[in-house]
Amino acid sequence: MIPSGGAAALWHDRIAALVERSRELDSHKHSSRLSASELGPFERGIGGADQESGEPVYEVYGIPEEAWKTVEGSQLEEGVHA
Repeated sequence: MIPSGGAAALWHDRIAALVERSRELDSHKHSSRLSASELGPFERGIGGADQESGEPVYEVYGIPEEAWKTVEGSQLEEGVHA
């Protein structure tokens, strides 16, 4: 069930902040001349923000946990950030 009112605003703000964090990290990663070892923290930060933003989206739209696992698992197999 999609939340409404104050709950919807809280979900929106949380998701928006995580997406913005991911975008900032990705932008910095691409604008800098980083060595392979320096890229690791950016990749982990981006992946973490992406994963954190996925859970509230699944919950907001009422996607069952089994479906989350399917989506997350297929993205890991394809090498896509979840």
